[in-house]
Amino acid sequence: MAEKKVMSRLAAKEFLYLFKRDTLKIMVDEGILRKPVEHSLQSTFIPQLYGQIQFDIATLAEHNDNLDNLLNFCMRAQSRQHRDAMIKEYKRREENKKELLRQQKEKEEQKR
Repeated sequence: MAEKKVMSRLAAKEFLYLFKRDTLKIMVDEGILRKPVEHSLQSTFIPQLYGQIQFDIATLAEHNDNLDNLLNFCMRAQSRQHRDAMIKEYKRREENKKELLRQQKEKEEQKR
């Protein structure tokens, strides 16, 4: 069976070579004289595979961007909370100092 295919291809190539010089090259380029599995791989499967790869890369980049945005949002929120806690602590310490000064002044007033 395989021998018949090879022989028929050879005969077709020889006939077409004599028929017109560029016809054989055109038919080979179009895939008419290729094996069906090879032609199917090159014309259908590989382009679909490349398309899927491009889609996967784009999806991965989008997921990475979304994760970066989420991480930045969380970090900004944590930074604001930390800043607010520092300000609150600073105010508490200032109030404590003022309270101590007030108590010292009261003691001095009582001594006089």
